[in-house]
Amino acid sequence: MTARVSNKITGANAGEPRRLPIRAHWAARIAQFCRSPHMMRLAILMPLCLLLTGCYTYIQAPGAVGKVVDAATGAPIRGAKITRPFIPGGLGGAVGVSSEGLESTTVLSDKTGRFSLPPATHTQIALINLHNPQAARGAFLVSADGYSTNQVEGSARSGTLWRAQLGEVPLRKR
Repeated sequence: MTARVSNKITGANAGEPRRLPIRAHWAARIAQFCRSPHMMRLAILMPLCLLLTGCYTYIQAPGAVGKVVDAATGAPIRGAKITRPFIPGGLGGAVGVSSEGLESTTVLSDKTGRFSLPPATHTQIALINLHNPQAARGAFLVSADGYSTNQVEGSARSGTLWRAQLGEVPLRKR
């Protein structure tokens, strides 16, 4: 018959030295800080700040969608350039655009003459809610080899994914 030994030390480190010694001095300091009034204030302010902080995306310039066609025949024009020109920023410039301004952006039309120029947006973490305007207006230059350049303007809303619906954009041969 086997005798039971009472008060036997069991566990992963039974009979061996501690593998991860804890420095009592630092542990005491951490415990003291956790019980301090400073920690209590921090514990109240941190969730409040997280509730008020948000990640906001706002519109800097609208994009555009449409179709480039030959003015005389109505045939689609492949490879037409659709450009949103440089937008100045800073004082006197567009709202939400940095002081360096917003560089021009160009896309090409596909074989059916269709194009989709994405809007310029900016996302940031802020303690305030940045509101987008009801609508954003933009000017676009449409050009193709052998055709004269056409400047078109459009207005975009959040319902159109901030893309101005330009429809068919006719270009005249030179």
